[in-house]
Amino acid sequence: MFADEYHLCADLDRTLLPNGLAKESPEARRLFSVIARQPNVSLTYLTGRDVHRALRAIDQYDLPLPDFLITDVGSSLYDCRLTDEPILVDEWSERLRQDWRGENSDSLMQKLAGVPGLAPQCGLPRTELKLSFNVEINEMDRALSALRVRLMELGIQASVISSTEEVLGVGMIDVLPPSANKKLALDWLVQHVKWHRSRVFFAGDSGNDIDVLLSPYPAVLVANAEQHLKDRLMEAARVRVCADNLYVASGQLPAELPSMNGNYAAGVVEGFLHFFPENLNWFRARDSLSVAS
Repeated sequence: MFADEYHLCADLDRTLLPNGLAKESPEARRLFSVIARQPNVSLTYLTGRDVHRALRAIDQYDLPLPDFLITDVGSSLYDCRLTDEPILVDEWSERLRQDWRGENSDSLMQKLAGVPGLAPQCGLPRTELKLSFNVEINEMDRALSALRVRLMELGIQASVISSTEEVLGVGMIDVLPPSANKKLALDWLVQHVKWHRSRVFFAGDSGNDIDVLLSPYPAVLVANAEQHLKDRLMEAARVRVCADNLYVASGQLPAELPSMNGNYAAGVVEGFLHFFPENLNWFRARDSLSVAS
């Protein structure tokens, strides 16, 4: 058993899921699963996916089932501990509904029609509290500016989050209630279940993870994240005096562990051991690894 209680929180796409262009270390997801399945470790996934697509990805990539699932970029929160089906935590949803004062994704989609550069994402179920658009990457700044102007004209406060899909080469913009993002959802969960903040660890790779990566939580940016994001985050962390809480994975792990390159789950394991080195001796015990896996 690990040395203490830990709360492991991680993004899915291109953080735990090796669905980017970088190479995955063969042992990475197995070692991540070893950590996540310890009896004194809770597991939470935070993703831009809706709950159904998140569950399919967890199954497809053979990831451990979580205790909690934060989906739709923080606008939905599910408790997965008690039943086979995730249970929507309505207290969080109700808080977000109050932000938009009766608006929802359907009504806002009509009001945002015609904003230059934005194309509503097709083929995905629309959730009550999140709008998602595709945008050409080279048009991202212009589209974000036009969107914010339209929201201001409408008198609607919203959280606007941008990210990129490197494999498809497209940009994505999500519009959510102002209290909806991964960090605020995680903050609410931490307070609700009374976790000790110093034991909450987060791993991410992209734009919609920035708020958590720059928070007081110990956090790792996996090595396969884009270099411009690494540079931007480290500079922001220095300005905010939280650089000690942000670690950028690079493939530096003890020689006793399997070769790890810092990408995807390898970076998550590296970051966890960076912040909680008291568990290194446990990891070095090969017998423990073989039994736990």
